[in-house]
Amino acid sequence: MNYEVDLVIYDSTGHKVLLVEVKQKLHTKQDWAAKMRRNLLAHNFIPNTPFFLLACPDRFYLWKDAGSEPTIVEPDYVIDPSSFLRPFLKNADISSEKISHFSLEITISSWLNKLLYMPLPKGDVDDETQKLIDSGLIDAIKGGRVEYEVAV
Repeated sequence: MNYEVDLVIYDSTGHKVLLVEVKQKLHTKQDWAAKMRRNLLAHNFIPNTPFFLLACPDRFYLWKDAGSEPTIVEPDYVIDPSSFLRPFLKNADISSEKISHFSLEITISSWLNKLLYMPLPKGDVDDETQKLIDSGLIDAIKGGRVEYEVAV
């Protein structure tokens, strides 16, 4: 059975590095995210990749090398995406509370495309960006590409 992942990010050599599942749900918690990931794995909806991101309008949950066993695993990083998404949402005149699934997917894709090709600022970065750096995600996706609604 094929499942379509909202976004797949490939590295510069063409390997799947990051799967992104977008959910419109607000005010989520880590335990909800861990159960959602487990359910996706239990039904063979997502293959094993180095990174998995469950992206909600007000919270991103990132797993690194968490494996493919359908067990509850807490995310390695919980990220407040507001500073990342604000410029995109502001330009589109959309609030994170009223954004549609499709608009959220496009917004996250735009942000990821920016990460793929723009250098990180030199010196101090905000805490949320530092989490992405510490996870190794930014280095892993540099020079890669984003694809939408990929059957995996």
